[in-house]
Amino acid sequence: MLPYLSNNMLLPKRSIKTLFFTLTFITLILIAISSIWLYKYAIQNINDKLAYSAHEKSDTIRYELIRYYDEMIYTFDKTKSMQASKMAVAQRYFQEHGTDAPLEPLQKLLQDSDSQYDIYLVNHDMVVERTTFLHDLHLDFKHYRYVPKLLTSLFENPAMSDLSEPLYESYTDDFKRYHSQAFPNAQHIIQLRQTLKGSNSFRSFIHHLRELIPTLRSQATYTVYINNKREFTSSTEIWSQKVSKNKEKNSIKLWGGLGNFYDVIKRLDPVSLGVFKQPQLFLYPYLNIMFQHDTRKEINYWEHSLYLRMVMLPIKSYYNQIQESYGFLVLELDETQAYHDAQFLKIMLAIGWIILMTFILTMALLFYRRIIAPITSLQFHMHRKTPLQDTAILSKGDEVSRMARTYNWLLNDLKNEAQAKQNLLAQFKTFTANAIHQVRTPLSVIKIAHTMLGDETHKEARLNILSSIVSMEHLYDSLAFTLQNEKIELPVSNLNLSLILEERATLFAPVASSLDTQIMAAVRKDIFVEMNQSELEYLIDNNLSNALKYGQPFKPITLTLTSSPQESILLFQSYGEPISDTNEIFKRYTREDHSKSGSGIGLHIVASICDRYQIIIQVTYEDGKNCFRYFFPAK
Repeated sequence: MLPYLSNNMLLPKRSIKTLFFTLTFITLILIAISSIWLYKYAIQNINDKLAYSAHEKSDTIRYELIRYYDEMIYTFDKTKSMQASKMAVAQRYFQEHGTDAPLEPLQKLLQDSDSQYDIYLVNHDMVVERTTFLHDLHLDFKHYRYVPKLLTSLFENPAMSDLSEPLYESYTDDFKRYHSQAFPNAQHIIQLRQTLKGSNSFRSFIHHLRELIPTLRSQATYTVYINNKREFTSSTEIWSQKVSKNKEKNSIKLWGGLGNFYDVIKRLDPVSLGVFKQPQLFLYPYLNIMFQHDTRKEINYWEHSLYLRMVMLPIKSYYNQIQESYGFLVLELDETQAYHDAQFLKIMLAIGWIILMTFILTMALLFYRRIIAPITSLQFHMHRKTPLQDTAILSKGDEVSRMARTYNWLLNDLKNEAQAKQNLLAQFKTFTANAIHQVRTPLSVIKIAHTMLGDETHKEARLNILSSIVSMEHLYDSLAFTLQNEKIELPVSNLNLSLILEERATLFAPVASSLDTQIMAAVRKDIFVEMNQSELEYLIDNNLSNALKYGQPFKPITLTLTSSPQESILLFQSYGEPISDTNEIFKRYTREDHSKSGSGIGLHIVASICDRYQIIIQVTYEDGKNCFRYFFPAK
């Protein structure tokens, strides 16, 4: 609070308007000065935090990588004593079963709780003749430097075996160890490739690493051997275990996808490229200084609209000690989001301090929060007919709060009433749909029975009956088509198709007998389908009605129901003339025989039902019979 200002203070008596503008001007000057200072401070602080965050992430990844290397080496060393017995099992297996024996049983014999194994058989041509790892099948080792010499020595001395150090293999993205020994007859070399299982695998480690550091975009590790007297070749990359014993190579990319070591140094520290020309004089001291002082190199750059940070730092692990090498971890971190957040924060700092500290904005903000925001929120919910649940608005005792609570009460009552009406309407629609489908069967029976009254007795009565049937049929078709367009969801249940088919056949049997024909059914028991019962009965009744209407008299109508694991097949067969267009009959108002009465909507509704339940329809003409097949999908 401002202290009491007497008449003798510095500020003379002024009008309220003048005093307001004077204080506003002084405030703006002070805010401008403080904002410039705060902006510079914030920018420096943001950059420092971004760098610190990148350092923390790189240190975390390095720690996790060193821990993984050490655990991996320990696990491989722990199982080292078992490799001789594993090779003995493989030798004994091939001695007992021959080199043509299947490899999978042997692979199962070799598995243990820590490792899994792949088996290679290499012939005298130095080609992988058989293997459980199909990617290396027919691999020719003669194309790899140093490998033929090793294989030749193993062929010449079958008692000798070779056990490699753990090696990274890019194709499988994991570390492997190879144990090789020639068969006693020196016809093949048996090679066992050991891979760690589960959480010990390199894939699991990389997955864990990406979960731990989501912004990690790319990574690579490099090994530079210390005891090297050869000329340094910066582009050398070892990607396969087949040349892994080449200790004369200077730089090996162990894993990752960030280019060779020379290119990485070129990006991170271009002024130091001269050290590669004389590695003994410059490169190794340069790397040794990085190791002694734990020096890291890093740069920021844009690439494909991404703001990236590349960091290189040394790795001091047991893995590098046994390899007598310098290890380097190079990371590429995606700082795009952090960069955009920082830029946004800079913009907000540039304009926020001026706006937030002004008297006008404070009043406007207060006015907005107390009046505009609650009314806007209430209007938003009223437009979408959703209740207002903001407790900050509802808990206040002002007019807006009372208006919001009244709106919630009215909306709740309106929704309850609307839901009750919707439930009643849905029940009515379902009842109507079932009733419409149920009317079709007795209407078809009456219609067919009417055609049996062929004499001239009671001609006028027969005409009245026919007129009533036609009117009822057109009324039914209109209701059925309306039902179809409304797409009412009828209740679906698990129905015994076999039982329902027999019941409908029994229902139509008297009509068939009156038409001098009969319905013959061959139905497999207890076949179930998921459908609405009224729709299933309509499908059966329509096909039976059409068979009686269009089939030849004195010849039977056949129903067949079969099933397989994939589907159930319902077949209707009736003698008659072939259908000219089997696709056209399923269209609305289409009839094959215009001499027969009907509206042509029945099969159209059947097709709609089949489409709803993914039932496939097939219409064929076989041995003088029209065959309608319906393929019901298995449950």
